[in-house]
Amino acid sequence: RVLVQGIWSCPTDITPNSGSQVIFWDIEPDRAGGVRFYGRDLDHHLVYSYWSNGAFQTELFLVPGFTWPQSFGTLLDAGDNLHVYRNASVPVPGGSVSGLYHLCLDSSLNWDSEQILSGYDSIGNGSFMAKDSTGNVAFGWKEYNASDFSLALLKGCSQPVRKSAQLPESTRWGDLSAVALSSQPGKFCALVEIPFNFQTQGLACARILD
Repeated sequence: RVLVQGIWSCPTDITPNSGSQVIFWDIEPDRAGGVRFYGRDLDHHLVYSYWSNGAFQTELFLVPGFTWPQSFGTLLDAGDNLHVYRNASVPVPGGSVSGLYHLCLDSSLNWDSEQILSGYDSIGNGSFMAKDSTGNVAFGWKEYNASDFSLALLKGCSQPVRKSAQLPESTRWGDLSAVALSSQPGKFCALVEIPFNFQTQGLACARILD
């Protein structure tokens, strides 16, 4: 359904003609006014459809080289690159930690190789992600009761750049609650719980997009 000059148009059905063979996991509008459909077939392979200008330009295209994991999240950035991320165990010397894995499908439907954005770090209660209007994507994580948090920054499907920032040590910090990213003025902000203070959050921002 489209809003034109303050008047809603009649709704249009843009469901891909997949029958029961494809389950769509993610449906994303893009910056060109199109809609991107990402799903899986019965063998858990990635299937892609693209609707634009009143018709499907691509429908039920099987994207090779990827099988959907059991649990994952997705994010479409401003450059129409699809980021697929998941939390999973990472082997480290002496044991393992909960880490953040990442794959990127570019706008031409080419995969990069899977990376562990968190390295040997533990991501605590999980990771949070944000994007801005220029194609930057950020993933953030921290351990409970730690004053520092870590970031992985990407521009499209580029190699991630690791950053770290520190919260004031005068306060005890809990889990990360949310993150935000802005290319203007080039800052990353984190919202962090303050333990034992009901519904109280602390906000810290760092300039990281120089």
